[in-house]
Amino acid sequence: EFGKIPAAFSAIPPSVLLITALLLIVSTLLGGLRLFLILGDVGASVSILVAARAMFLSSIGGLAFLQFIGQTITRVAILRKVGVPIAVTLIASIYERIVSTLLVSIAAGLGVVFLFGKLTFDEETNLVSLTVLLAGVGFAILFGVLFAYRSVARTFLRALASGMVALGVLRIVLVTLAMQVPVLVAYVLLGQAIDPS
Repeated sequence: EFGKIPAAFSAIPPSVLLITALLLIVSTLLGGLRLFLILGDVGASVSILVAARAMFLSSIGGLAFLQFIGQTITRVAILRKVGVPIAVTLIASIYERIVSTLLVSIAAGLGVVFLFGKLTFDEETNLVSLTVLLAGVGFAILFGVLFAYRSVARTFLRALASGMVALGVLRIVLVTLAMQVPVLVAYVLLGQAIDPS
């Protein structure tokens, strides 16, 4: 199968590769905007350029070392240089992952319903139990970080009490959805270029 990769790649017109690259750059820039907004939501003040650089380099770090861990380590290294505490970067990364995971799960569920007409869970596979377990672990980590870094937690809880968190989450949801559109278009373009049928 690996022998077919060069032939498939060479079938892609350069214009499609250029458009795909531009679409992925747009998605990365929107990711920088999302990180900028999330950092602001959790009390860190950085420029949008620093957030975009952290997003871009953390994407590379994620490719090099266990996605979330590589991204977080890279973000900590970059954002720490501009005064963002490690705790804030961790909370921002967890916040980003929770919103992204929920959106991807909803999109996947809607895709299944669109393609197959219904979404069912097989009790024998314990998918629901796994989902509950992963959500529990995620929230345990989030609340552990919030507990360990109380000052950051207080800022977040004040924003939650004021109702600003709902607006902030809505912003993050909209930017995350906007990030996915160029990626989806890029995949469709590449898929059509590789197999026009």
